[in-house]
Amino acid sequence: MSYRRRVTEPPAQGPQFLLRAVFTGWLLALLVAVMLTALLALALLKTGLSELYLPHLVNGLGFVSILAGSMMAARRARSLGWFHGCLTGVLFICIGYGISLLFFAPVPPLGTPRIVFAALAGITGGVLGVNL
Repeated sequence: MSYRRRVTEPPAQGPQFLLRAVFTGWLLALLVAVMLTALLALALLKTGLSELYLPHLVNGLGFVSILAGSMMAARRARSLGWFHGCLTGVLFICIGYGISLLFFAPVPPLGTPRIVFAALAGITGGVLGVNL
């Protein structure tokens, strides 16, 4: 005799927030930031690149890192890409600011534009990541 157990599908759930996806995206953003920082340091050492452009390059490096991390977070979450990406970007900026407060004495204030641009980079990466 063969007994078949009836398998029912679980009730349909809406999009879910995954903290693990945000954390994974943050880790990737951190890894990308470290690698790009090393490349930037090498470029400053080997070329005639002026240190005058350094603040702009570092900001761009951070936003590229956020873009990559938020794409990963959204890809892992498979839904709510904009939300996961936004949280990844804001988390990256806030943790980075907290680390700078611990290790560096004169830290410029964490301004609203920086958080807004981090959130926008995260949202952009999240939208791209969930649709790839």
